[in-house]
Amino acid sequence: MAKNGKFRILPMSQSTTKLIGELIRENKEDFDSEYVFLANYGEPVSRDHFRKQHNMFAKRAGIKKNVHPHLFRHTAATMFLENAGDMRHLQLLLGHSDLRMVLRYTHLSGKSLAKQHAAYSGINQVIGKNNKPRKIKR
Repeated sequence: MAKNGKFRILPMSQSTTKLIGELIRENKEDFDSEYVFLANYGEPVSRDHFRKQHNMFAKRAGIKKNVHPHLFRHTAATMFLENAGDMRHLQLLLGHSDLRMVLRYTHLSGKSLAKQHAAYSGINQVIGKNNKPRKIKR
């Protein structure tokens, strides 16, 4: 359930499903909880705990950027688009009612722009026609 109170169905890869299944089995051995993601003593992981852990690991790794859980969501959304994912599908995955929010949410790189231009620019069709061998009358 999202923070807006609505349910979303998110597709998961087979490997992710397998890993979550392993986590559930491990948790059942040690804790009696309906939650999947648990802290060391079996209580559900809170948003604040999750954020503090990210900050601690970032600091240890020498990362100067402000690391927060939502950054992973932004990064995953950007990577989805950079790997040719569809904007409308991304909107549904993120649970945004307005496509403009998806645009604000993602930050495409110059490398991604160049890749898309190289693949889909109209000039490629024109150049492609000019690079064909000429027909010669015999």
